[in-house]
Amino acid sequence: MNFKAGIVLVCCISMFTSGCSLVREALGTEPKKEPLCVGRTFDLWGTREVLGPAEPFNTEVYRAAMGAEPVTLDAMAVVAGWQGAWDRIIDVPDNTDSEYLNKWAGTTSVCWEGFMSRDVWTDESSEGVFLFMDGKDPVQVLWYKGSEKYINTNVTAPIVYRHDVLVPRQGRLERAK
Repeated sequence: MNFKAGIVLVCCISMFTSGCSLVREALGTEPKKEPLCVGRTFDLWGTREVLGPAEPFNTEVYRAAMGAEPVTLDAMAVVAGWQGAWDRIIDVPDNTDSEYLNKWAGTTSVCWEGFMSRDVWTDESSEGVFLFMDGKDPVQVLWYKGSEKYINTNVTAPIVYRHDVLVPRQGRLERAK
């Protein structure tokens, strides 16, 4: 081994054993720190499709948002072939943390994983998930990004119940007033 290769090897071993990483330092990013949690875990990034596949439900949401008739989440789920227990969705936009999600979900013993950091799209929108809940139990998520978010929610209480009447307005579904 030549002298330069030996120095590079020693530097690499030193970095990895000390916990340093050129990638982390170069990017200047640290993972979002969440408080220590004791309880069951629910991953917002990788949940199973317990109620049904996302695509048919997303198709029904899009169809309703572009239509003219009021609709409920429940009606769209039935047409999409979804089955199972859930009572509401919670809009979990990027930069949400466990404190807010627990407040909106009414939970204290769920360890949430998979929160997203801010990612602004060219249309100045962002991304997130609609979290389907059954009481205090998280069930499934649907991802949205950019202009593909067809359900509008209230920022301070981003919850839509299964039987809330939604009306299409400018290509989005909103709670009837």
